[in-house]
Amino acid sequence: MSGNTRIKKIIIAISGLILIAVVAVFMWFRGAFLPRWITWKNKETVYSDKAEILLKRKHLSVNLKGGGDSGTVWESEDEWLVSDCLVGDIDHDDEDEIILLVWKRGSYGRFKPIWVEEDDKSWSQHIFIYDFIDERDDRLKPIWMSSEMGIEASDIKLDEEEALHIITPEGKDTVWYWQSWGLMLVDG
Repeated sequence: MSGNTRIKKIIIAISGLILIAVVAVFMWFRGAFLPRWITWKNKETVYSDKAEILLKRKHLSVNLKGGGDSGTVWESEDEWLVSDCLVGDIDHDDEDEIILLVWKRGSYGRFKPIWVEEDDKSWSQHIFIYDFIDERDDRLKPIWMSSEMGIEASDIKLDEEEALHIITPEGKDTVWYWQSWGLMLVDG
């Protein structure tokens, strides 16, 4: 084999490896390598008589029902992967909230604690809670946008007292209750 042929084969092999690396990085950024135990739910949920919440293919949208204001008013960010959503009065104010279980890159968002210089880029789970506000154009006001949860959640549920149950992939049930501003572990 001539020297030119050998060099061409090496260049082709290196180009192939670079292409594989680029595809793998792209897939990682889209969440392709997240844990297999995650259950990606698809569901339609009704928010009283005001809106329909649609969770489909890891994306959540809020659509107003009826009247002149019908249509999509809010959608989850493209960088988020929403695995589940619930509707319930988690903060005990006699109004339902929308609760999301989200995978996203980084522990924080645009705003981070002053002691954190740079947000990490790894994937992590978060609980996001929104109030439904008729006066807002997008209808949703965030009231709780957790940083990385610190536990893995394969499922979330609300009980009859509106406490949030976070179930781990191993089946452990942890119970979280709303305390004035945020969720607090009460059992588990």
